[in-house]
Amino acid sequence: MKKANKIILIALTLIGLLQVFWFTALTYPIKPIINWINSLNVPKNWLTYLSLALAAISTLIYIFILMYALFSPTKYQEIKFTSSNGKLRISTNVVEKMITRRLKEIPSLKKVNVQLKILGKKRHAKMLISVLSNETKNLPQLGDYIKEIANEQLIDHLNVPIKKTIINLSSNTTDKKIKVT
Repeated sequence: MKKANKIILIALTLIGLLQVFWFTALTYPIKPIINWINSLNVPKNWLTYLSLALAAISTLIYIFILMYALFSPTKYQEIKFTSSNGKLRISTNVVEKMITRRLKEIPSLKKVNVQLKILGKKRHAKMLISVLSNETKNLPQLGDYIKEIANEQLIDHLNVPIKKTIINLSSNTTDKKIKVT
């Protein structure tokens, strides 16, 4: 998770916890808290507006969480095949290793890393392949070739539709980097 996302989630969580604490103090009055609030000598309207603002923020947070839960695509950890003979389940880790081994057969490639996600009801595949190459020339053609091999492994051998394949290819000898989508 990105650092900015963590900070935002922490801030929203703290606001939500403050709202829960506030609601608890209103529904079950705790004498030390009531005495502390009364000692602040602030107008009652200010406290009402603050509680309404915190309630609105909490409502937005929970609506966001609900929308995320309803509309984010489902991630699957396996590929399922059904036929008249039965069911077969293949883990995404196995498919990643299969693609990695196939790509390591290319002699100029080093440090091959394949990340596969199976998303949605139709179970489309999304691949991110990071590769370090010994070649310095023809990196775009090599990236296209890597993409072709990886897509062939999924489409031809496993009959898994591909939504997106991203290749991050960098040269071992220079700082040249190529991204093929």
